[in-house]
Amino acid sequence: MQPSPRPGRPRVPVLLLLCAAALLLGSAAREWGGYRRIASLPVRADGSPARGPRLKSAARYAYQVRLMGALRGTYNGATYAAASVTDIQGQSVPHNALEVEPPQLVEAPSMGTGRRVFLVPPGTDLDGREVTARLLPERFVSEMYLPEGAQAGAVAGELRLEVWERDAVRQTALAGLLGGLSLLCLGAGAAAWSRGARAARQG
Repeated sequence: MQPSPRPGRPRVPVLLLLCAAALLLGSAAREWGGYRRIASLPVRADGSPARGPRLKSAARYAYQVRLMGALRGTYNGATYAAASVTDIQGQSVPHNALEVEPPQLVEAPSMGTGRRVFLVPPGTDLDGREVTARLLPERFVSEMYLPEGAQAGAVAGELRLEVWERDAVRQTALAGLLGGLSLLCLGAGAAAWSRGARAARQG
């Protein structure tokens, strides 16, 4: 005679289905609002421009242009981040030695002294415009009061330019698919739980 199924056995696939539903739902949420990095380039202290990709139509794509990292003053020991300069006493002040294009990009609220984020403003389409970032080292050097010939190499290191992209059409479709699969797993888990409960009552 076959033993009757244990009331607790159906709970294992139920838990697996519920976990899958939660994971799929989380993936859908991340896909819906997430950005993916499409470029990461050095912004060098010599003033040469870092040239990123060309932006695409705002009807489908959204962008974040991120700048991070730090340079070091060879003679004064100061730290030059994307948004500010910090002296050896730890005092920080903003600087204007970083040039970002297209000029229509607007800076997001402060991300701290070590990072800056620029966005395409609503209603602006920069389709085909190239993202570039360039340091203006002469603005740093002018504050050091160095003798002639000592200005070269007064600032060392590099910042980092990253361009992040969100494809609204592709990511919305994928988020919808993941959300639908999440609902299927949730429904299957609920059905399995109901069957297990009936089996337990009958047992």
